[in-house]
Amino acid sequence: MAGAMRALFDMPVQLPQPLAGRYQAAFAGLFVMAPLLRRNVIEVPFVPEVGQGMVMFGRGDPAFLGTDGDARGQLARVNAVCDQLIETLATAAYVRATAQYDFAASDYDTVMAMRRTVNAQCTRLLVEASTQQAPGALPITEWHTSVAALQTAALKDMQARSRSVVRLTDYTPKAWQPVWYISYFLYGTAAYADEILALNPHIEHPLLVPPGQALRVMRHD
Repeated sequence: MAGAMRALFDMPVQLPQPLAGRYQAAFAGLFVMAPLLRRNVIEVPFVPEVGQGMVMFGRGDPAFLGTDGDARGQLARVNAVCDQLIETLATAAYVRATAQYDFAASDYDTVMAMRRTVNAQCTRLLVEASTQQAPGALPITEWHTSVAALQTAALKDMQARSRSVVRLTDYTPKAWQPVWYISYFLYGTAAYADEILALNPHIEHPLLVPPGQALRVMRHD
């Protein structure tokens, strides 16, 4: 099983940009396993009295049928541990793919979305583990330390590599407007008018910024 899991989450050492994004999307789909696997429905037989009909099989609620017991409780705990294993491996694989993502070829919003994804997923794993009963046979302390270290290292790496990412966004004027008005509308000051002109060489006159054409503007938040 360990070998199969390793093969499932293995990836090339060097990933081109498009492939790194595909790996991220694939592993992000495994971040929360519970909605992917429905376990609250079981197959149960219906055996009528002699001469009253045919034996049938259908689906039933284990709580309603009175089949909940120690065995099902143990199975639920095993399922929870398996979910935690898959989700942890998926998170680590997502971080590994992110480490090979070329931030220089990306934009500010995309990089920030990756950081939020990593932080939210690692935090969710740690919080959920802290609210559950710790299994006696598993190294839960080492797991907690490893996930916390993964979160810290990933965020530190992404912060360091995203410093040079230009914080660009778009703004589309709806009417002819002076560039100073656009600067004041976006930033509350006209001080960034020259910056807007430098980023948008298609503007022929600072008093006549054409409508309907997206402008490249810096984010100063």
